[in-house]
Amino acid sequence: MKSFVPTLVMSECWPESFSFVDQYGGRPWGLPEALWPSCSSCGRAMPLLAQFAHHPKRIDLGREGRRVYLFLCQNERDHCYEDHAFVFLEAEQCTGRWTERPTSASALLPSVTVVGWREKEDGISPEDYVRFFQRLEEGGKAWSSLSEMETKLKGTPTFIQQPGGDAATFAGQIDCFLKVIDNIPPELWQKDQLGRSIYQSPTEGPLFMSRSKEEGIAYLDFVNFGDSGMGYFFIRPDRERPEGSFFWDCC
Repeated sequence: MKSFVPTLVMSECWPESFSFVDQYGGRPWGLPEALWPSCSSCGRAMPLLAQFAHHPKRIDLGREGRRVYLFLCQNERDHCYEDHAFVFLEAEQCTGRWTERPTSASALLPSVTVVGWREKEDGISPEDYVRFFQRLEEGGKAWSSLSEMETKLKGTPTFIQQPGGDAATFAGQIDCFLKVIDNIPPELWQKDQLGRSIYQSPTEGPLFMSRSKEEGIAYLDFVNFGDSGMGYFFIRPDRERPEGSFFWDCC
């Protein structure tokens, strides 16, 4: 099965975009303020987890020009980590600017920009892919032969414990740690009192990050999915009424 792995940079270390871009975290682009969803449990506006534009191979949203915004509550005070929402917009419905943050919003997730997509074969045939989901429906175990737990669109999901969704609608997965290009100015790398690496973001404050052994790469502590968790999203790309579902799991 073919997947698409994003090449990522911290948004504030990259030239600002004045049009829609695929993105993880940060503020939405083009979403009318009135459509920013709130958590049904705590009532606060939920942070953006990701936004993507329709692409016939990477992410099928059912119509050219359509965008999807995925929100997930991260309200630590009220322990809200499950509530989520999908917003689908046509290109003509977008505002043409960055969305203003609601006053009720809990802390936003760090903004990470997609600057490219890399096609990758995971070695799973389409026939095995369908059988894999059939076994899950019968109580089988999650796939264990995929070596990389990584953020991607399409391909075969690497479920940790609890499988879900179906073969036809799997759209992608998001790791709690995002692999980003380390183009961060050296003076913004610091250590906290426990010796953990911190990126002292000029706009978002201290963010936990670790430098990879792979040169020029760092890992951002992006979202709370429990202990080394992964989020999975599924999209039914109906031309008139697309639908999405999401869940996360951890070790």
